[in-house]
Amino acid sequence: MPDLDRVERTLDRLGQPPEAVGEQLTRCLAEELRPHGGTPGFAPFLAASITVQGGSQSQRTLGDVSRALEQRFGQTRNAKILARAVQKNDAKVSAGRALPGPSQLAEEYFSLLIRHHFFDRVLFRLVGEDRRFADACEARAFESSVWLTLEKQIPKLAKRFLADPTASKLRAPRSLHRRRSTAELLESPV
Repeated sequence: MPDLDRVERTLDRLGQPPEAVGEQLTRCLAEELRPHGGTPGFAPFLAASITVQGGSQSQRTLGDVSRALEQRFGQTRNAKILARAVQKNDAKVSAGRALPGPSQLAEEYFSLLIRHHFFDRVLFRLVGEDRRFADACEARAFESSVWLTLEKQIPKLAKRFLADPTASKLRAPRSLHRRRSTAELLESPV
């Protein structure tokens, strides 16, 4: 997601609250999906997931089908993350923690994209002296509070994505927190 450098700078300098960071990550994700025409391969991965869960392909496992689809889509990073999302979603469905379907798969995929691009790459760059977080525990606590916002935003984004799989008009969901009015901003000390 190309705007992560902007997120990192904003997070580091201003000390943004977790809600604002979660909303900014959702916005970055929607902006990333738009120019690429959504997620190439989402429909075949979804079909493979449903077919294997239905039990009609007893010869091939979901891992085999996922690897074949990864190769078909050039083994790009997003294809690999989508394959991982399919496998995690299948494990959740098998354990009875989720219902099978496109919405659950899209939510899992978006969660993994955000985790891969932001939490795995950026968050620990902000730990240390003269940085946003003093230690890794503080960074993980911040991550947990950001996920509370993302858990509300990701299902809405997944619903919009499924309505428009090409993501040509995909936008992030509305902000969950109230914006301050101009009068309130002028009243606050600088």
